[in-house]
Amino acid sequence: RDALTINENPIDFKGLSKVMTKLSEHDKAQTILIMCRKESKHKQLIDVLNLCAKLKLTNLSVISSN
Repeated sequence: RDALTINENPIDFKGLSKVMTKLSEHDKAQTILIMCRKESKHKQLIDVLNLCAKLKLTNLSVISSN
């Protein structure tokens, strides 16, 4: 599966960016859980991590699942 999701709902990167921006405005210290499947593209993970850095969201947990 080649998709980004929030709470198992598909979303494109632009939509993810909007949601993450709102989250960062609310609380930059909140925990962001990033789950990747073994077949996930590395670029997508890097893009999400870069977005978090841009928004100063630093409390991140990255989990790999099969």
